[in-house]
Amino acid sequence: NPMSLFRISIALAATVLISCKGPGKDSQADPSQATGLELTAPFAYPFKSGEPVGVTYLNITNHGPEDDRLVSAHTAVATRVETHETVEEDGVVRMLHRQDGFALPAGATLTMEPGGHHLMLMDLKADLVEGHPYELTLEFEKAGTMAVQVPVGLDIDQR
Repeated sequence: NPMSLFRISIALAATVLISCKGPGKDSQADPSQATGLELTAPFAYPFKSGEPVGVTYLNITNHGPEDDRLVSAHTAVATRVETHETVEEDGVVRMLHRQDGFALPAGATLTMEPGGHHLMLMDLKADLVEGHPYELTLEFEKAGTMAVQVPVGLDIDQR
């Protein structure tokens, strides 16, 4: 039933499932308290496996007292994940691979959205199907590893 799938997608988008696997951290504790980072509003558009790329967006809020950095990400659905930013230079819009990841200043939120920061899923190994989330693992310089379930849909405004 399409309406049920829509409701499930909305529920998944509203409920971010986060797990913290950093060394020395209690995996039963609230990850945002343990790391100071909060992951919200994850979203990916549908793509077919074999396509060269897919894209994922989410927000990362650093509630901690120290700056941190998203240094890498990985998932079973792609060969690799790259941190990218869309920028305009001299009237030309370009997508740049940010090899050093994304800075996460204390007290700030990094908003990933179309036309800005995003995660590129390179060489898809599995379909990203509407209504079927996939797991993405993020590696942070100080906070360690956090995983998030990323809902897949057609409209980023529904996240």
